[in-house]
Amino acid sequence: RMDEGTLRALENMFVGRAEVIVRRWLLPATLTTMQSPPFRLDGVDGRSAIIDAVLGLMPAEDGFLQPAPLIAGRFFQSDNAREVLLTASLAQVLGIKEEDVGRAQVLFQGHTLTVVGLLDDERFRSIQDINGRPILPIKDLIQPSIGWTKEEASRMSEEEMSEAGVFYADTSALLVMPIGTAKEFGATPYSISIRLADDAPIWP
Repeated sequence: RMDEGTLRALENMFVGRAEVIVRRWLLPATLTTMQSPPFRLDGVDGRSAIIDAVLGLMPAEDGFLQPAPLIAGRFFQSDNAREVLLTASLAQVLGIKEEDVGRAQVLFQGHTLTVVGLLDDERFRSIQDINGRPILPIKDLIQPSIGWTKEEASRMSEEEMSEAGVFYADTSALLVMPIGTAKEFGATPYSISIRLADDAPIWP
């Protein structure tokens, strides 16, 4: 997890020298909470689904690591668009089909959002960040046997993390929305990827 001040400092440090991709997560509660109720996503026809996590992505995410694995529709057009992407498995639960994309709407925390695209679950799960890890939100961590709390485990290094049990959000319970819209719902920055231009120095 990253605070907003650190995020702004990193973005300012690399402005004009690198492509900076930020991802925000919204979880029902922090990793320090043992149990937390999931979110609810309602469709217009009375169907509903349980959401374990929200992933906020920038429009520039499409093509940064690889093209978004869309099976219908399009990616986000702006950071603050009132729209969402559903995985195919989540869309099936809500009864939303490919031909409904662009017209179907869902209700999340009292706000109506338009479904503009459907994602292939398997290919979306397989997207790896620059560090080789999935871009999916981390739903939970198994505490190591040395007595660390979940909060301490969430700050582990890459090597330590690889030795711990990491549970990523299931794509069938994941809602994807533009990063600015996710921020409005309370999502915080958890992941940032920086790709320097070929001729740019690491430090200014």
